[in-house]
Amino acid sequence: MIDVITAKTHPPEYQLHKYWARKPHNVLNTLIKELVKKKNGSVLDPFCGSGVFLREASKLGHKCYGYDVNPVAKILSDTTCNPPEAHDFQNTITPILEKFKLVCDEKYRTKKSEIVRYYVHETIVKCPSCNTQQTKSMSEKLKSSQVCHKCKTRLSFGLGSLIDTNIVEIITEDKILVSDEEIKEGKKLESLNNDFENTYDINFPVNNRILSFEGLITSKFFTKRNFYLLTSLADEFHKIKDLKIKEAALLLLTASSAQCSRLIAYRNNLSTGGPAWSVPGFWVPSTHLETNPYKHIIARYRKFIKGLEALSATKTNPVIIKNTDCLEIKNDLIDKIDLIFLDPPYGDSVPYMEFSMIWNSFLKTPLDIDKDISVSDRQLKKNESWENYRITLIDRIKAFKDALADEGKILITFNNHNYKAWESLLEGLQKSKLKCISTMYQIPAVISSKAQFSKDGSYISDIYSVYEFDDAFIALEDLTPLINDLKNAALIRNKSITKSVLYRAAFTSILNNNISFKELKNLDLVIEDNFRITDNSYVLKEGLFDIDFTKSLKEICINNLNEQINANNFVWEDYYKKIVSETKKYGIPDASEILMCIGEVAFLEDGELKLIDLASASNSQKPLNLQ
Repeated sequence: MIDVITAKTHPPEYQLHKYWARKPHNVLNTLIKELVKKKNGSVLDPFCGSGVFLREASKLGHKCYGYDVNPVAKILSDTTCNPPEAHDFQNTITPILEKFKLVCDEKYRTKKSEIVRYYVHETIVKCPSCNTQQTKSMSEKLKSSQVCHKCKTRLSFGLGSLIDTNIVEIITEDKILVSDEEIKEGKKLESLNNDFENTYDINFPVNNRILSFEGLITSKFFTKRNFYLLTSLADEFHKIKDLKIKEAALLLLTASSAQCSRLIAYRNNLSTGGPAWSVPGFWVPSTHLETNPYKHIIARYRKFIKGLEALSATKTNPVIIKNTDCLEIKNDLIDKIDLIFLDPPYGDSVPYMEFSMIWNSFLKTPLDIDKDISVSDRQLKKNESWENYRITLIDRIKAFKDALADEGKILITFNNHNYKAWESLLEGLQKSKLKCISTMYQIPAVISSKAQFSKDGSYISDIYSVYEFDDAFIALEDLTPLINDLKNAALIRNKSITKSVLYRAAFTSILNNNISFKELKNLDLVIEDNFRITDNSYVLKEGLFDIDFTKSLKEICINNLNEQINANNFVWEDYYKKIVSETKKYGIPDASEILMCIGEVAFLEDGELKLIDLASASNSQKPLNLQ
């Protein structure tokens, strides 16, 4: 079985839409080949998301089934796996976008007939005490809060308090305008009657965690001008008769919709980074952008065409994808399944369905938010939500086990630090007699220098585990293997280990040793009994070890480095992969941890790792120091 694999960046066919948690295509392709040896096998992705697994399996000749309760995920997977021909899509959509450009030009035009790229808006709120209307720049700052400039009452400038906005700047392709005349013209063009508004407005569930409040509807995220333009374009797309082209067109629109909303902050005159929805919630900045939608949609359209061309270049068998609960496999499937890819909702980490509601607003597809099994603050009682997650996951894993062929396997990726989420997943697997037979670590595709060499472990990526049915399987209720693995992980590091590496080693050990879900509640106690915390590290307590490693992590790192120096072919990704392969049993190291080990023979220059030839190193080359 594969131990370590390096991810590749997403090619154009997987960049149609910025959906959450897309897995690397090459990793999935490699694992499908490893786990499904026969030709024309059958695979299932019960939470198919962006459809990468299904597409890669289809390319390998397998029969594929996918389910997702999120409408936009179903359309994305369907377009990815069963795409329209690129030229057919282009011939249909280009004339519609040409007409759309004319409408946008009319609504985004200065008095001097320059086309506006962005309007910059400041939120206006009303003081709850004295009813004075003001923007954030008009209010006063008191400690960490903004207060009314008249009565000093604390103010909120979130979307729930917004009553109107002021346009404060107009950005064209080559200039910024602040003239009163142009701003007045921009405000006038914003006042539009929208015949489509009621068709596309949907109610958002109340969820304080993601800033979704009572009465929040889709149109509140947009200026009147933008919602009018986007919904009128959606209406044109809905008139398309060819279902594949229509769904792909709506996917194109949704891929651009959040960028055209009030969720985009205006910072530093757009001189640093691009405008993006970067906050995991529905936060509207007090100073935000209104984007000319044609600019975003035409840029996305060009990428979309490249993606469809790439998809069309590889012929695959049709993939069956349904916008229903994956529990329906009990009624739907005829074939027994050789491989199931299980990437379930991660407990309460990311409420995908709720975050997708702006996208789903434009689809005219019935949306049942309660079908999403994620644990969410939209439920009044969090404990009940966790219990629903547990029961729902257990029921579905049982259905997956029943659907497996005799030699069938389940490939799982699950990234969560919440014990309740892990307990639910492991309980479902263990009650269905599913046994972990291997784990594999994925090195991420692209990491910035800052992330690669940071101390916080941000370089670490996903761990995959493989399960198969074993009627005689009994989960282990003895924590001795876990304790030994944690001790060894510390010993190879001279008895001191970071929190991120320690917990990674713990969960990898729990999976590999098939430790009972009932024992997860004891993990913190095990760590407390065996380690003491000092300087953000966990140090193995005295008297708890009697093993001397022939090689420490530092020796392993330096020995491998010397081999690559001598071969004159140092590549960081290959080097990191080699270290991970050798130390997998002892806690997968962070990149910063490896750099600490080789600090005597390497240094950082402009964010890149440089090696020192110790035989001829000059005094001017200073060793790497991450302290």
